[in-house]
Amino acid sequence: MWRRAMLVLAVAMAVAFATPAYATVVDHGTFTSEEHFGPIVINDLPCLEGKEFVLTDAEFIRGNFVDAGDAGFHFFQIEKHEATLVPVDGQGPTYVERGTADVAVFNTRTVSGVFTFTHLNNDNSWLSRTARS
Repeated sequence: MWRRAMLVLAVAMAVAFATPAYATVVDHGTFTSEEHFGPIVINDLPCLEGKEFVLTDAEFIRGNFVDAGDAGFHFFQIEKHEATLVPVDGQGPTYVERGTADVAVFNTRTVSGVFTFTHLNNDNSWLSRTARS
């Protein structure tokens, strides 16, 4: 029994001393943001030949970070957008955009100097045209 207890204690101490001290988290957190724009009148869309539209827009941001000191740093952020264009004169289609996502991820391992940055702009938004009655 003592032999087993000493073996467990020896293994626990070996693991404790083998774990690098820099693996502890120094700081971490999450963040969110929501912004709404408009309604504003715009007419500078070349593809719509100067026609005036009322624009309403929204941007949603969320993310997190982990600072592990000498072990490294991790950062993640995703932005989503949505917008609606309604003709000022009531003639023509209403345009709606949804589904745009912009993702950024940054990781670094301070001890080795290795870092990665990934940026994905998933603009698979759809622009629907809806006739106004």
